[in-house]
Amino acid sequence: MKHFLMICVLTLTSLQAWSWGSLAHKASAKIAWNYLDKNTQAKVTEILQGGSISEASVWADSARANAEWKFTIWYHFEKAPDNYTYLDNLKRQDDRTRKLGGLLEALYVAEDILKNPNSTKIERENALKFVVHFVGDIHQPLHTGRVEDNSGNKIPVKWLGLDTNLHSIWDSQMIYLAYKDQFTDLTADQSQVYANALMAKYKDLQPTPDMFVRYDDWMHESMVPRTDAYTFKDESEQAYTSRFIDVVDKRVYLAGLRIAFMMNRLVHAEKPTTPIEQLRRSIVEIVGDFTAFVSLKPKFVQQN
Repeated sequence: MKHFLMICVLTLTSLQAWSWGSLAHKASAKIAWNYLDKNTQAKVTEILQGGSISEASVWADSARANAEWKFTIWYHFEKAPDNYTYLDNLKRQDDRTRKLGGLLEALYVAEDILKNPNSTKIERENALKFVVHFVGDIHQPLHTGRVEDNSGNKIPVKWLGLDTNLHSIWDSQMIYLAYKDQFTDLTADQSQVYANALMAKYKDLQPTPDMFVRYDDWMHESMVPRTDAYTFKDESEQAYTSRFIDVVDKRVYLAGLRIAFMMNRLVHAEKPTTPIEQLRRSIVEIVGDFTAFVSLKPKFVQQN
């Protein structure tokens, strides 16, 4: 079992940066699927051209490795100093940083594409994939990480005897350690195993309207455990995991609920809630029309 966990550390440390690991993204997507009505499920499958929402949830990470999507790396996170809200942080940024864009702005751009009747099939497919992925990302506490250490990527951590970093611990490693006894069958779909475990764990959690009010609320929730994430980073693997696994689990589960919320709303062309529109106006008041510099269409780079 320890050998299996060490393989997870080696593999995921090399493959994952700026993202929940694929396990968490896919689990959130599978949870979301459970909360979609039949019409929405059919429409999502149509937009994905027969693909699954689970596989769609990790596309944005692989896409950014390609030259035409490299610019979207800035859309996978929102970094803010301690004691700053999302909007306060936007106000303090210089114009160059603002023009790089961010996750919440990219969510609005994806919504625009999905609502636009003139969007092409591939534009709508990519936009939906981005929505599923970005909602997952904003729920990872270190995607709201500190600017100075690259959201924990520059904070070295020893985990199961191997060198990794704090960001990676939150991406994947705690999940694998906490659920090691349920991941013994390496041929099983581990994201489904994890999704099932979370749906059982939170079966009595009743979604309330305040869970879906504003996208920056989701970011602020993720920032709550950040200080403790750093404070206790030198604890043993088991102690650290025991301390934070409930936080990780709930973030992954809430991401699933909120992906479903957005899919149901967008597929049925429901009007955005007033708070969501208010947040958009507040962003525009600070940075201007962000659709002028935030794009979810590939930028083809001429090769020499």
